[in-house]
Amino acid sequence: MNDLGSDILLQRRGPYDGRKFLSQSPFRSGRFLTVTMICLVCLILVLYLMFRQRHELPIIVVLSMAGFTIAGIWWRAWRYLDRLRQLYLEGSIKEVATGSPLDIALGVAAGAINDTLFFSFTTIGMLLAIIIRVITK
Repeated sequence: MNDLGSDILLQRRGPYDGRKFLSQSPFRSGRFLTVTMICLVCLILVLYLMFRQRHELPIIVVLSMAGFTIAGIWWRAWRYLDRLRQLYLEGSIKEVATGSPLDIALGVAAGAINDTLFFSFTTIGMLLAIIIRVITK
């Protein structure tokens, strides 16, 4: 395939090679590990805020719900990735031709899950940092 063809494939599939990403554990991906670390930072910020506001019951309830939401978002994404990975392990997805609709769909799925997690957690982390800044003033 010439360079033009590979550029078109990259544009259609996105930066993720779904076959490679989904055939292994998500923890072998630097992007997924980065997203997981951002998730952990958000959870630590929630715990910090809960500790700082431990005498304010309504705030504790809201923060605990935020913590469960953060963990829940990550858990659901991991389960979706695991379901796709199970297709590889079971042999349901054997040969995926480069540029085929399935190849593109797997790349888009891997990208959508990782990108959604990244932007969700960075936004939540920034909002938590702002809340901490406002509370500590």
